[in-house]
Amino acid sequence: ILNKFSKWVYKISDRILVHSKGFIDPILKQGGDLKKIKYVPNTIEEHFSVKSINLKRSSIFTITFAGIIGKAQNLETLVKAINIVKEENIPFLAQILGDGREKQKILDLIDELNVSDYFNFVGQIPSSEVPSYYQKSDALFVSLLRKPTFETVIPNKVQSYLASGKPIIGCLSGEGKKVIEESKGGICVEAGEYKNLA
Repeated sequence: ILNKFSKWVYKISDRILVHSKGFIDPILKQGGDLKKIKYVPNTIEEHFSVKSINLKRSSIFTITFAGIIGKAQNLETLVKAINIVKEENIPFLAQILGDGREKQKILDLIDELNVSDYFNFVGQIPSSEVPSYYQKSDALFVSLLRKPTFETVIPNKVQSYLASGKPIIGCLSGEGKKVIEESKGGICVEAGEYKNLA
């Protein structure tokens, strides 16, 4: 039923807007017309584009993740990578802004691997406060699970990360990785490859 509905919607639509180029092929396979499809990337709230704030930064290299702590975000990769890097005795901090269903699982893994000294969980904060954390960071982190579904999406945080002017460290595949690399906004490894991330 959903397939038939999708095909009908694509057929009768004058314009089909997609926020990721990864959605174009699936729409074409459903009978969509390429002439009707327009790529329109997600936008960001204006306060994310502030780049000239002069804030006191920590002397410790700080990587910040902002967003939902869920299964799809696969923060396990960051924890496992930090477990490898800790052997180098390099001082750094992974700062986590946000909350979610997987938070306790991530905290348990951090305890199990004895890397709690490398993490600071800030919790949920108002969107308007997030840019100040970005500006005090040395790099911003994004990751997704390795699944074909996630290869077509661009996490919303990628746009705000790019607007901040800070380098992005990514552990994701597909369209999100492509946007980061093509914009020269940072470096990426494939989703789930925590050893390469380290």
